[in-house]
Amino acid sequence: MNIPKQWTFKDPDVVNNFDAHVREQLPWYDFATQAVAFLARNYITPKSTIYDIGASTGNIGNAIRDTIQQNAAHLIAIEESQEMADAYKGPGTLQTKKAEHAQYQDHALAIAFLTFQFIPTPKRARLLERITEAQQEGGALILVDKFQPTSLDHDANNATYRLTLDAKLKAGAKPENIINKELSLIGSQKPLNSKLLEPYNATQFFAYGQFQGYIVTL
Repeated sequence: MNIPKQWTFKDPDVVNNFDAHVREQLPWYDFATQAVAFLARNYITPKSTIYDIGASTGNIGNAIRDTIQQNAAHLIAIEESQEMADAYKGPGTLQTKKAEHAQYQDHALAIAFLTFQFIPTPKRARLLERITEAQQEGGALILVDKFQPTSLDHDANNATYRLTLDAKLKAGAKPENIINKELSLIGSQKPLNSKLLEPYNATQFFAYGQFQGYIVTL
């Protein structure tokens, strides 16, 4: 895959190679997906509404497809890029719009899998509020994303960053593609500040380097 100079989910090469690329660059991707799918079983209730925020080609929707069907639930997938939406292969209803422009109705579960890092920083807190305000009692948001380092131990931060680089190499990523991807993401991807979750009950279930997963409730 040719890495675009400026990362965008509208690039045809990104769209056509997305599923293979993300697994090469994020070797834990399938493991985290399986974890999210298992946790979703604890929150999806009969005939409930589920949101997949930042659906890409349908990875999360397909991972929870059986649970959705067993509960006669309805998945609403939200994807900003029309090009990515055209490649969507997941279940449910697809809405092509920015996550911060969507209207969130009463729902049992929302999932944001590597989505908030691409949402403008000033809009993240309000979006999180709108999602959680529409949660049913006992509902949750499952959030997996890249976070800013919080440790004051710079050696540890460097070590975990290098852990990620090593995992990418072992997954088959070419060194030049790793570097080009990092440069491509400048201005597009901004890791989350952990303070974003302070107003909520956030239970961590996953961590790998800067990437973390939380169950978020009011």
